[in-house]
Amino acid sequence: MKKLIIGSIVGIVAVALMFGGGYIKGTSTSSADEITKTSANKVSVTGSGTISMKPDVAYVNVGVTTQNEVAALAQEENKKLMNAVMDSLLDMGLLKENLTTSNYSLYKTTLYNKEEKEDVVIANNTLKVKLTDLDMVGKVIDVAAKNGANKINSVRFEVADTTKAYNDALVLAMKSAESKAKAIMGTFDESPIKPSSVTESSYGGRMYNENVYADFSAKALSASTPINAENIDVTANVTVEYQY
Repeated sequence: MKKLIIGSIVGIVAVALMFGGGYIKGTSTSSADEITKTSANKVSVTGSGTISMKPDVAYVNVGVTTQNEVAALAQEENKKLMNAVMDSLLDMGLLKENLTTSNYSLYKTTLYNKEEKEDVVIANNTLKVKLTDLDMVGKVIDVAAKNGANKINSVRFEVADTTKAYNDALVLAMKSAESKAKAIMGTFDESPIKPSSVTESSYGGRMYNENVYADFSAKALSASTPINAENIDVTANVTVEYQY
């Protein structure tokens, strides 16, 4: 009877160890898989691609500055000159919706001339002119200056739609990153297959600004103002990771 009881106990313990050992072994295998997966070797590289484009739109900022001891007179003179500038640009065939006010200010200041000082009010009015015909940029500056504009702030060139160029730049950026990864991984007999992650960190078209300092002398106003636009770069940047 004692032998029978002892035998049963031994059998129960053996069964428990068998199932328990299998459960522990299974848990250990799963953990090892997770460790292998999360500790994979990685190579991280950056890539850059640039597409150069000709600008197709320009913005010219022309301004009128007047001064007077009386605010109303400074403002009235400014209004008269700016109206003349706008009328002359409309006579060139420009659309009214492409002529917009970008800045207007009226303020009092003190002018110093040697030992004398004068309190005056200065009125500034800046007109932003949008052009899709870039050959008109110099002509607009000339016409505005001849008709009352005494301040040419800047000329800005842009590309209206950079979507396709940007997508093409992204493709170049990815090829650049892959080329770097091949060079790096080739030093230890590995090669990039498929990226494990890609991060985009880019900007669109670069705006080109050219400051224009106009000479309003009679001789200068009789000549044409040469304005030449540079190409605009559309750049894409990516960070790519490869596992091996």
